[in-house]
Amino acid sequence: MFSIKEFSEDLDLTSFYKTAKERGYYNNCNQEVLHDNMKHLDDYKTYLLYWDKTIVGSVCLHSLEELNILGDNAYRVGARTCLFPDLIGGVRKFGMQNYSSNPFSHYTTQLLFPACIKYCGVNAPMYVSTNENETGTQIKVHRIWTKVMHRLGYLTDPVELDYRNNFQTFWKINTQKWINDLRTHVWPEAEFVLEGM
Repeated sequence: MFSIKEFSEDLDLTSFYKTAKERGYYNNCNQEVLHDNMKHLDDYKTYLLYWDKTIVGSVCLHSLEELNILGDNAYRVGARTCLFPDLIGGVRKFGMQNYSSNPFSHYTTQLLFPACIKYCGVNAPMYVSTNENETGTQIKVHRIWTKVMHRLGYLTDPVELDYRNNFQTFWKINTQKWINDLRTHVWPEAEFVLEGM
């Protein structure tokens, strides 16, 4: 059974941090990099994805007051995203099928991004940023995932900006299309994410 919890210092994340470090998710391997380094921002959240009692992923979102060029009340979502799919059981234990033909066959599109959209509100301008860095899975996200999601109409208007000493591409999320299409493709065990949207 999936569930999503907001980060809290009361949660024991020792095992999650250890697994993240072992698997090369260095933006998720301790509280400072996962959560605390966003405290200077106006608004930020960190969400943890659970399968039963085990944390199997995380995602962060934060306000983009540093880049007011992207619009008032804009957010960056999908930051610090990581997943440990081998720790997931049930009918979803084998992960995704062909992403290009079914973008909603993945934990990120079913659970993590919708949690961010739910918090920000469907009408808020939201962006995902990517770059050519070789760290983690960022290069695959930049070269493959964003291209697929752009072709399918879930990402629009890419713009390249210098952000936090790195040249990044910001992709605007077509949140209304994302949520509308998710409603027809939602996994039964992910339906809770759409509640109240």
